[in-house]
Amino acid sequence: MKVLRFVCISVLLIAIASCGGLKSPLTPGDGSNSSTPVVSQSRLVSGNATFTELKQLYYAYNNRRSQAPPTSGGSDGIITMSQTGRLKVTLRDNNAGWRSELYIEIDANAQQLIADTRLGPLDTVTEFEIASGTGVDFYIITHAVDIYGQPVLLTYRADSAQCIVEQTAANKWRMSWEDTPGFTVNGYTFGTPDWDFNDVVIEVEIAPDNVLPEFIDLSDKLDVNVEYLGHHGYNAQGYAIYYIGENWSYAVGITALEDDDNLTGEWTVYAIHEYLDSITCNRYWYPSPPRPANEPQEISVVKGDPLPGQDPPQSWEHITLPIGQKVTLTGNVAGSYAVCAGNDQTHVIICKENDNGDLLLTIFDNPEAGVFDPPAGP
Repeated sequence: MKVLRFVCISVLLIAIASCGGLKSPLTPGDGSNSSTPVVSQSRLVSGNATFTELKQLYYAYNNRRSQAPPTSGGSDGIITMSQTGRLKVTLRDNNAGWRSELYIEIDANAQQLIADTRLGPLDTVTEFEIASGTGVDFYIITHAVDIYGQPVLLTYRADSAQCIVEQTAANKWRMSWEDTPGFTVNGYTFGTPDWDFNDVVIEVEIAPDNVLPEFIDLSDKLDVNVEYLGHHGYNAQGYAIYYIGENWSYAVGITALEDDDNLTGEWTVYAIHEYLDSITCNRYWYPSPPRPANEPQEISVVKGDPLPGQDPPQSWEHITLPIGQKVTLTGNVAGSYAVCAGNDQTHVIICKENDNGDLLLTIFDNPEAGVFDPPAGP
């Protein structure tokens, strides 16, 4: 009976191999080439593969099928942050036939960046704020098939033979993966990688936090003032009066007084209303409720602290500053009873930012561009 079973199995294997039914599991990574590699077919047809060896090949692939993204353990990181900063990741190429998932691993905590790199998006930046000393790693999970056409998940880390890591600048790296492995188990090879390393290509850049934006003080070439609108007169110091809790409005006026190359282009203008003085204040007009029970009635504030209710602060974008022409920007403030009484200041900043909101250049920064007074009551 045992002899008959072995003969049946041998005949079945030879029949499958002769008909091409036993497929090689891996197609080339290049999406333009869909041919099926036949490296192992001749060995099967010749009868050199025993049933035991074929089982070992099957189990080798089957074990990989259940791989999941690692969420702990991992390596110390292919990149270690020398200082706290922003790490930027951009997919640059995706010339692949198989689906690959892209992951970042920060201190052994994995996060999926892209579910299918074939679909992109290319040239889109993803940013992370990462602390100094943190290890960062990257890997892909490729969705392949085994010798029976069954799905296989293959994980390739950036420090594996399937990836080339090149440092292209002081704080920039390029990582290029080959997604076709070419497994060899017991002398039998499945898959023919083309080793073009263009199936998944990412660019990684570190922007340290201590790289400060440029500041050029052009306050002597700009006339900037704040006009408070619809107020209730002036206090003894000459500051416009508003009542606590009421809504009010204002206008920022900007005039470029003389020509300067640094005034060209478009600008973003911020107006942030802040406390003028450091004081302790008993907000008797703000009982609980409506004041939250865990918030004290008496609070201390520091000069420069923003007034409540400004998230985000008022800003105007794409502002040009023609020479000799006044630009007027009008803003509104929603009153809050959570504020302290006393004089307050309007902090005006004129700057340039990139598309991600990062500060590039500041030409005007005056915390006391205007001063006003919201007293405790009418």
